[in-house]
Parts: sequence; C-alpha cells; structure tokens
Amino acid sequence: LARGGAQVTVVDPHAARRDHVLPHIAQELAAAGQATHAGPVQVCASLQEVDWSGVVLVVECITEQLAAKQQLFAELEAVAPPNTVLASNSSGFPISAIAQGLATAQRMLGLHFFMPAHLVPLVEVAPHAGTLPEVREHVLAVLRAVGKVPVVCSGAAGYIVPRLQVVVMNEAARMIEQGAATAEDI
Repeated sequence: LARGGAQVTVVDPHAARRDHVLPHIAQELAAAGQATHAGPVQVCASLQEVDWSGVVLVVECITEQLAAKQQLFAELEAVAPPNTVLASNSSGFPISAIAQGLATAQRMLGLHFFMPAHLVPLVEVAPHAGTLPEVREHVLAVLRAVGKVPVVCSGAAGYIVPRLQVVVMNEAARMIEQGAATAEDI
C-alpha cells in the first residue's frame, strides 16, 4: 500500500520488530525502485496510539489463530471509526468465522495479498455473505488506486490461488513419484 502512495500505519506490540519495520520497508521499496514514490509509513506499538482520523482500511496480518483474530477484530471494532473497512489477510479461515460476533461485521472482508506483496500486484478480495456491497466496491477502488489487481472470490477458506496451488503441488509430487520428470525440472 505504501508503494502505491498510501499513508500506512503499522501496529506491532513487539519493540524488536517495530525497530526493524521502517528500515525494512525502505530497503524493499528502494530495491523495487519505488522509494521516492512511496506514501508515508509510521509505526505504533498499540491500536490506541493510532491516529484514526482518515484511516479508511485496516488489514490484519497476525498469526493464523482464529481466537486471536476474533479478539483483535473486537478491539478494532471498538477503536476504528464506523466507516473504516476491517479486513483480514487470512486465507486459512472463512471470513464469516473471523467476523462472527462483530456488531459491524458488514464492514469486514478478506484481503489476501501475495508475497512479496510489494511486488506481486494480485490481491484476492473475499467478502462474506454479510459484507455490504459498497464496502467491497470501496476496497476494490482503494486497491486499484495503489496499483493492485484485485479479484473477487467468496470468503470461504482457501480463496482462489491457494486452492489452485494445492492441486498443482500435488500433481508435481505425483509426477516426481511416477518418474515423469525430476524435481528440478518440475
């Protein structure tokens, strides 16, 4: 998002990681030739430190534990302005499960970025059954504005690309087992 010119705030409670965020982002953007075109990035230790005025999109990227994600979204719901879209980068859980119990689940969806996210433009946008259509359209517009290529899929676990990757990986393993080609050639 910073590479596309958006203002970005990273929240990480771990001091050691926070100390490395800005140098890492600067290094990656410089390597991609985008350092001078990047939006500003700031780092905070907690959600309470964030200046929420003007925040239009939150993307959660914490550990793949459903309870932890649900707890974080309950906290986000309490601090983020009502018009802020809440998104999870998870592809392992249905978005409806992460949004379960939220009073404002209609503003939530999944955003599955591909790594390295600053180089790969594809982003899977996964609304759940309760996501408002205008929320989805707003996120699509934001992603396009920062140079991403969004594709829409259901909020079911797995999305599009990870499900296809599993099939390709299984077939590659089968080909090696059958002697159709070497692992290196595949």
